[in-house]
Amino acid sequence: FMEINCASLPENLIESELFGYEKGAFTDAKQQKKGLLEIAGHGTVFLDEIGEMPLSIQAKLLSFLEKKQFKRLGSGKDIEVDVRIIAATNEDLERKISRGEFRDDLYFRLSVIPLRVPALRERCEDVPLLVSHFLTQFERDNKSRITISADTVKALCSFDWPGNIRQLENTIKRMATLNETGNIEISELPVEIGPAAQGNGYNMSRTNGTTAPMPQSASRQTPDIETILPLKQYLKTIEEKYIKDIIGIYRGDKDAAAKRLDISLATLYRKIGNEEN
Repeated sequence: FMEINCASLPENLIESELFGYEKGAFTDAKQQKKGLLEIAGHGTVFLDEIGEMPLSIQAKLLSFLEKKQFKRLGSGKDIEVDVRIIAATNEDLERKISRGEFRDDLYFRLSVIPLRVPALRERCEDVPLLVSHFLTQFERDNKSRITISADTVKALCSFDWPGNIRQLENTIKRMATLNETGNIEISELPVEIGPAAQGNGYNMSRTNGTTAPMPQSASRQTPDIETILPLKQYLKTIEEKYIKDIIGIYRGDKDAAAKRLDISLATLYRKIGNEEN
């Protein structure tokens, strides 16, 4: 698997990275170099941000896709390779075609199996999984374990994320870097995200240094003599509501909620009365 970001390299470097060059093809070409297409023979080349690829390289790429052959820079010899091309972009390619910035023939040649990845705001159920992934990365890179409270995750799920996954990743890195307690709390959200946490129905409850969401009904209501419940029944009610709230944070993914709560899936179903929804 080979990857190239078409937005990060100038035109001449994209061409040499893809197709390679011969010794003496240009001033700094001291020796022959194979391109990614040749190296990845029978593999996959991922072209990220293909909407930024210069028109001259688009033409050469189109020729390769049609013939499965290309020439290294400075060579007249055709090289035949069999590779899979995957391209991605956040650009509106049809709009770029209308402006003459992207070849329509290349667009249709690449659109064999088009896949649209929805914006993060359209798939909020992915936020808890991404948060967990980014925290795992942070722990690996910094040798420091960081957890995050459930109400903070819920607030993150409520945000629109105009910058998509990159914005979420940078937000998690920022909070993890600045955190001093080992557990990220809702008060640590950046100012642009903080308002999303309002009205979520939670107070903050701290036990043994760990912050967790606590149902408002449990934290604020004082029972009168007629509404007093046996302690076991009361705790069961609070526990059931808490578990259902965590399931809600994970958008109904009970398996993910059980893992976050550090209980088995069977235990989760038992504690919420074996409900299926």
